[in-house]
Amino acid sequence: MAETKNFMAKLVRAWPALPYMALGALLASVYIASSGTAWLSDSEINGGNLSVLTVTMSLSAGGLMLLSTFAVPRVRS
Repeated sequence: MAETKNFMAKLVRAWPALPYMALGALLASVYIASSGTAWLSDSEINGGNLSVLTVTMSLSAGGLMLLSTFAVPRVRS
């Protein structure tokens, strides 16, 4: 565990933008998963299911980010 912690600390020190890139990857995955025609069926006209999926995934990602701020002391230990 200590080796992993040291490795991550060295990695972030060497590449300070890494945590922000991880956030960008999370938001990009939400965008990719909730957009496009892969989720729309041929008979769907208004895209209601897609908009519900987009709102649900965006709110879930936002809630996860807000809740993760309270987990910092637990992760740090």
